[in-house]
Amino acid sequence: MKLDRRLLTLASTLALTFAFVLSGSVIAQTTAPATQAAQVEPKAADLITAMKSAYGKLTALDVAGKVSGNFDVAGQKSKQEQQFSGSYVAPNKFRHESKEGIVLGSTGEKLYIFLPAENVYSSIDGSRDKLATVPQPMANMLFGENPSLLMAISQEPTEFLSGFSAKRLDDATVDGKAYAALQVERPTDELTFLVDPKTNLVRRVTMDLRKTIAARGAPDIKAAEFVVDYTTTSPDGEPKAAEQFAWSPPQGARDAAAASAGGPRILDAKSQLVGKPAPDFTLKNLAGEDVKLADAKGNVVLIDFWATWCPPCVAGMPNLERIHTQRAKDGIRVFAVNSMEDKDKVAGFVKERNLTLPVLLDADGKVGESYEIQGWPTSVIVKRDGTVHKVVISGGPEGEKALDEALEEALKAK
Repeated sequence: MKLDRRLLTLASTLALTFAFVLSGSVIAQTTAPATQAAQVEPKAADLITAMKSAYGKLTALDVAGKVSGNFDVAGQKSKQEQQFSGSYVAPNKFRHESKEGIVLGSTGEKLYIFLPAENVYSSIDGSRDKLATVPQPMANMLFGENPSLLMAISQEPTEFLSGFSAKRLDDATVDGKAYAALQVERPTDELTFLVDPKTNLVRRVTMDLRKTIAARGAPDIKAAEFVVDYTTTSPDGEPKAAEQFAWSPPQGARDAAAASAGGPRILDAKSQLVGKPAPDFTLKNLAGEDVKLADAKGNVVLIDFWATWCPPCVAGMPNLERIHTQRAKDGIRVFAVNSMEDKDKVAGFVKERNLTLPVLLDADGKVGESYEIQGWPTSVIVKRDGTVHKVVISGGPEGEKALDEALEEALKAK
């Protein structure tokens, strides 16, 4: 059971900042590698068991709060936050909504995800019972914005903690109240839960992502975390009317499945451009010179759309530089197209990292629009004949692998 993964690339501004988390294996991974021996302290095991029991018994839940991100990676800082709310009624109705972000849930008959800013949705048939498995990308989206609701709707509320090392920390105080603290160490991240000792429901989740970003080659990581903070948690309240969980696509909304015929992979955005001539452009480089895409015809061209504020773009730059320096002899040209940023800022970024790849300035974003760019970083691979071969969401190790595979395919294409 899968919801259309194209929605991961159509994220809101905040979700774009967290895209390197949500589109990778950080959240989706639910079992520890066989080589890692998980050590769960008895007090931690007791708390996890209490959480599982509390969420398993819920008949209703109303929550509200904010999710915030704090990143300081390779000299680039980003702080953002947005409000959210969520509701659940047993066994299978729920709704999550973030301000200026996503809306997702279950009507009891249909599971859906809707992105208002892009007016795009995806839906599948639901379950009459609690979900044995929360489909992707819904599970990842909820984990990143509303993990308490994720646990409420799941048959196995604490499954994503299984197989990892866990320990109890000293109690933490929030707004004058003490909460039990649980730390879970996973190969890619570190999670800290603050749990209400009365209800055994989550008050706050902090996700430390420094290990993930370091593994992807990003230097100088001073901060990399996001926090889900619940300001309101009301369990087993008054039953809600079924109408409160009703949802249907707004007029004019696009079905992501129809828009992406062929079942796109998470790392392969099947845009309408694939198989068609790549939109031509002329952009200024950092020296103020005009660079034309048409002049690169006869080569395989990698056009990477990026921004300095985008952590996965920053992390992926060493890989683009590698392709530029090592694959030019094979007939591969690289254009790093910066999206709507100040020239001096981009130039400083390039100089600081000693980058030699061609950087072009899409100052007004028009070229990005012509390439249907809806998330960063996105790489467009153009074949020697000038047609688009593939569009790759290029963040993270899996994205880099997909990028290399796509370039090899394009080189072999006639």
